[in-house]
Amino acid sequence: AGMVFTLVAAVPKAGEVWEEMGTVLNGAVAVRVLILALLGASGQLFIYYTIREFGGVVFAWIMTARKLMSVVVSILWFGHGLSWTKAGCIGLVFGVMISQTMRKKKTA
Repeated sequence: AGMVFTLVAAVPKAGEVWEEMGTVLNGAVAVRVLILALLGASGQLFIYYTIREFGGVVFAWIMTARKLMSVVVSILWFGHGLSWTKAGCIGLVFGVMISQTMRKKKTA
């Protein structure tokens, strides 16, 4: 229902809405949308499991490492530059996370 409302609100002509709905409900597109929805839901389950079993700090480390790998792949694969500002920000994020982890270990 939300998708239909969005399409109706976004497209000024009603005829175009039905054309777009036909495209979305096409077999190949519908299968891809379903797969995307299932992968998104399973990703949420992995997030909840990780936080429940290992805690928020480990999850934060995993997500930060994932983002760092994304930046490294972007730099190497696509040839994007790494400025001193970017390198400093990456170092700052990991420095803060390391200090938080060390502080929690001292209090435990």
